[in-house]
Amino acid sequence: MNERIAPVSIPSNKKLDYYGTMTPLPEVITQRIANPDNGQRWPFPVGDPEFWKHSDKLLVKGGTALDLGMGFGRSSLYFALNGMNVVGYEVAPKAIEAVKALKDTFNLPIEIRQEDFGTVDLGENLYDTAFLAQTLVHSPSEDAAYELIDKAIRTLKPGGRLWLRAAGIYDGAVDELSYYSQFSPEVHYEADNLYFIPCACSGEWKMEPQIFLDPMEVAGHMAANGMKIEHTNVAPDEEKANIMFGEDWKPDNPKSRYNFITLIAQKPSLA
Repeated sequence: MNERIAPVSIPSNKKLDYYGTMTPLPEVITQRIANPDNGQRWPFPVGDPEFWKHSDKLLVKGGTALDLGMGFGRSSLYFALNGMNVVGYEVAPKAIEAVKALKDTFNLPIEIRQEDFGTVDLGENLYDTAFLAQTLVHSPSEDAAYELIDKAIRTLKPGGRLWLRAAGIYDGAVDELSYYSQFSPEVHYEADNLYFIPCACSGEWKMEPQIFLDPMEVAGHMAANGMKIEHTNVAPDEEKANIMFGEDWKPDNPKSRYNFITLIAQKPSLA
């Protein structure tokens, strides 16, 4: 936590409708900032392990960061707690309520914009860092996913960096969804890499698109837009553990997410 954020008393009687349950605010704070495993794993609720690993590229002290699809604030918190001013877009009321409680309780430099980032003008040359943390996975088509990447690139200042995480087409979930779509009314096949499934990412259960992108096409799209790729990673094959995902939804089954794409790319500086 950076020095300018003073410790405060967390109101014990306030509750948030957090993932469909009325959760006391102190517990929400714990889930977002602390780690119940007492250091046995990465503090995953606050950002992504790659944020720490590549902090020299992603963190700009006193700079500006853009969170497209901030959800319950996991990614925004990392940058806000490390000296950046964050602008986050989100439309889900429950998620916004949770982020606002964190922002107000800890006096965090987070501006919440309750707008659909897919349709509004995000501006150009505004941010030092932009991130798409599991946002692309809910794109309704490949074209929509790449259009969002292009919008994020335009928001970056010259020299700014874009970080993204997306589901790859070789992920084990593709086979699972293909199988379940044959008999489950809750899994709808739309295209070879696109399904609609029930999801509570917004804080309430509803049908959401689940799209899987080609890792090489994502990198190629970045390069075609003049972005310099500084880091890319695809999680290892089945049976190989990866700290990036071992603490996620299925910690005892690392092969369940063996093709998630991560990428950092830098916008060219002005000559």
